[in-house]
Amino acid sequence: MSSLPSILPPTVGSRCQRIAIVRPTRTVALQWLREQQVSADDALLEFTSGAPLKALACAGPQFANLDQDMQGALAALLRGEADVTQLASEWAKDSLPQRLVWLDLWLSSAARASLTGNAEQLTFPARPAHLPSLPPTANISSVYALVDRARSLKAQLARTALQRELAIESWLLGLLELYGASPGK
Repeated sequence: MSSLPSILPPTVGSRCQRIAIVRPTRTVALQWLREQQVSADDALLEFTSGAPLKALACAGPQFANLDQDMQGALAALLRGEADVTQLASEWAKDSLPQRLVWLDLWLSSAARASLTGNAEQLTFPARPAHLPSLPPTANISSVYALVDRARSLKAQLARTALQRELAIESWLLGLLELYGASPGK
């Protein structure tokens, strides 16, 4: 089994059978999660990129706690009420890969909303708004550069000994710059 069949040697690939596994639709995935006694919503499914088994693993209080914590921390940071260094230190110690996924989804949603002009505030689609939308002066290329940095940081965490706190602090400073906010405290 390989998710990247193009990297298999031709002698191996010629002996393999290709079976494509299609991801279920959002409706089917939500129905299946409910059948598993999981109180699933669109936010959880979006957080797991539409993968119902991953959503099942993330279901429960840990996702709700992460979502609430991230919204509170970012709101405080953007208001200038949180210290960047302290926040980076906290995030480096607890659920950093999940936090980076959350940031990726949030900023990607914010960028789409900014491009289409359909949201004043947003978080995940099925949740009430808590975080400010992108400033009208935000350069969309800068937004996607920040999304790419979050994705790159997540990939680096998996394969290198990275200075987590420093990398997160740098990312958070980039976010503040994007919003035209200054570091608090």
